[in-house]
Amino acid sequence: MYNPQLNKLIKKYFGEENIEDPNILKFLSAVNSSYNNFDRDKQLSDHLFQINEKEYQTLNQRLQKLNESMEQQVKERTLEIEDLARFPMENPNPIFRISLERKIVFANPVGQSIKRVEYQGKKINIDTLFKKLDFENPYYDSFDISCEGKEYIFFVKKPDHKNYINLYGADVTQKRNLRRMVEENLGRLTNFLDSTEDAYFIVYNKNSDKNLISNKWSNYFGFDPNKEANIFLQKSKTVISEESKLHLNKLQNMKPGERISFRYQIKNPITGELFWLNESVTKHIDEQLKDIYYSGRITNITREHLYAMQMEETEARFQKLMDSVPVMVWVSDTNNKVTYTNHQMKKFLGFEMEQFKNNKNFIPKVHPQDRKCAIDDWAIAVSTKKPISTNFRLKDINGNYKHITEKAIPRFYSDGRFAGYIGAYFDLTKETEIQESLSRAKDKLEIITRNSPDIVLL
Repeated sequence: MYNPQLNKLIKKYFGEENIEDPNILKFLSAVNSSYNNFDRDKQLSDHLFQINEKEYQTLNQRLQKLNESMEQQVKERTLEIEDLARFPMENPNPIFRISLERKIVFANPVGQSIKRVEYQGKKINIDTLFKKLDFENPYYDSFDISCEGKEYIFFVKKPDHKNYINLYGADVTQKRNLRRMVEENLGRLTNFLDSTEDAYFIVYNKNSDKNLISNKWSNYFGFDPNKEANIFLQKSKTVISEESKLHLNKLQNMKPGERISFRYQIKNPITGELFWLNESVTKHIDEQLKDIYYSGRITNITREHLYAMQMEETEARFQKLMDSVPVMVWVSDTNNKVTYTNHQMKKFLGFEMEQFKNNKNFIPKVHPQDRKCAIDDWAIAVSTKKPISTNFRLKDINGNYKHITEKAIPRFYSDGRFAGYIGAYFDLTKETEIQESLSRAKDKLEIITRNSPDIVLL
């Protein structure tokens, strides 16, 4: 089977007859091989061309994209450079560039508006100011000026190997006004705290420059807290009501966010005065400074403490006095709850009325016929806050009913507030029995005299 092109040539030149000459057949076989090799090479060449064309198209597309990307980057970079070039002109802060001869070679619009300034309390032209400033000093890196009610700080930048100096200004008017307001408010706050009788404090563990302590601190503890490295340690040395270490541990053992309040007595190491103080303190964490700080208030309660001690002593003397009298005595509060009974009353009842949460436990002790006047009428009378007097029968420790006369008067504080009642039980059982006996004897005498035939005169 010959190549199709070779078959056409054979039919053209030899016709349809079969070729039998072996030399011609051999020649045709060799030519057929050449034709087949040519077709194969052509196919390979076409295939290779298609591959190269595809790669070329791919590379060409990549190159186009790369060129487009580069063009975009160049455009963006150009715009960025243009923006940077416009930056000094659009900057709301003044910018100057001066030559080494101190002449202004550039000023943005804000800088151009600055003509005459105030420097160190004197008014001067801006170009004259630049000639006076010590830019040659390597440590001269900033200066302040004022202009038309605004305050500026200028930062000096000296580029290496350049024949000019850049001055970058910043408007600090609002910042400094705010700082002045803060300082004024802090001053007013400090003056207010110092005008009170309490000592206020904010004490940092590490950043002692952040501490705020009112003047009353020195009056109580006898030392300047601004000169002490460990303020609370020095303070604990003045405590005399407990050991200094125990007092200091109360603060050191606190958890962040915890608040405690405690009382203690101190002795001023300078004046020798004794004070009772009440301290309320809270422990905090400053997240910005990464530090622990304590804030609190210390109140002088010496007068209140001494008054409380006197009241306790007076109360003790009152109880001793009441325990020695032969009359049953009780004291109640504003809620009509008994807060004290003397020895005679405890002996009579066999229990302490102040142990009861309410007066219901007292009801069974009262004779059933007398409970209205002793319980119900009593509650109504108490609401009037007036003196009360009543009679009823009360069961004693042995279960025997005794005739009781109760007298109670209201108590009031010095400011007029109601404080409760104080009352007394009088056991008039014997007197009542004698009176009843005399009454019966009188009745008998009347019966006898009325029925006697004799005339009786009394």
